Amino acid sequence: NVMAAKLNGGSGAVLANGVAVALAETLTLPSGTPIHVAVRADRMRLGAASGNGTVLQGTARAVEYFGPTVQLGIDVAGLDPLSASVTEHSFFAAPVQPGDPVAVTWSPEDMHVIER
Repeated sequence: NVMAAKLNGGSGAVLANGVAVALAETLTLPSGTPIHVAVRADRMRLGAASGNGTVLQGTARAVEYFGPTVQLGIDVAGLDPLSASVTEHSFFAAPVQPGDPVAVTWSPEDMHVIER
């Protein structure tokens, strides 16, 4: 999952859809510098954030069951489609179907700046 963003201070960024996110690393680039951030699908979680994690509200586009994991395609306004790979246990605690609203979250430590 690669998302376009702009740096907002040394330890924050604003995604292309206007959502502010915390960065685990401090960058010395000027505010407003375009960057890209990435979060692996298996580091995304469904539901509310804990601590200072990011929460994006979207719509489940696809749900594919793979035994021990469930792969979800998620549409979030203003971003390219996202993918989340969650355990079947966490998925079936609050299952969703295509078209259902879904919240996706991750920790700042799971988001990496890949382009500066």
